[in-house]
Amino acid sequence: DRCIRLYGRPETIVSDNGGLSSPSVAHLALRAKRDLNLFGRALPRDSVIILDEITDLIGTPGIDENLNTSSEWAPARLGERAAAMCDKWGIHRPNLVVDNARGLQGNDVMEEIRATGKFWSAQLPRKGRRAERHALMASMLTAAAERDTTRPHLYVADTCGFLIHAIANSVRDERDPDDVADTPGCPDHPLDSAQYAIAHMRIRRTTSGRVTGLH
Repeated sequence: DRCIRLYGRPETIVSDNGGLSSPSVAHLALRAKRDLNLFGRALPRDSVIILDEITDLIGTPGIDENLNTSSEWAPARLGERAAAMCDKWGIHRPNLVVDNARGLQGNDVMEEIRATGKFWSAQLPRKGRRAERHALMASMLTAAAERDTTRPHLYVADTCGFLIHAIANSVRDERDPDDVADTPGCPDHPLDSAQYAIAHMRIRRTTSGRVTGLH
């Protein structure tokens, strides 16, 4: 609550990356619309906090070797759970970015989530190139670690265990060194979900030259 109050009127977004073969995951993200001083840190404008996470993952990141098993939530249930996550933080009817697909029964994921009436809007993500998304996330994490006030920071709350695991354990794809591999022990869905939120918020691009993955 304190975090949201300090952010003033934050831009919020729920990003969702639903899956059939991999767990679905959604994140609640906040973007600073101005320079802030938060918890003793100077946060430049456009800094992002990934505040919370919900997932239908069956397993525990860091303990279970296979994190590709899910409870196969229906799109409507995923939407309801994402909306409940936002309600917990006092955020009602946030914007939603959803990677649309067909569900197990041929249903349209975005339409079913829209039908819950829990979101102000539901839009497709601005995907761009995966390598560029990875590079932007890495740049923002590095800026936060170095307390570099010339670039936007990225912070991930400890409520986001799946995302934290993915950031710490992602490895390069041998076929594409600028991408990360989607492995049973470290699915890429949490990274995609968080990156959809960052891309939707139109964070200033501060990377240059050859893009690289997270590791």
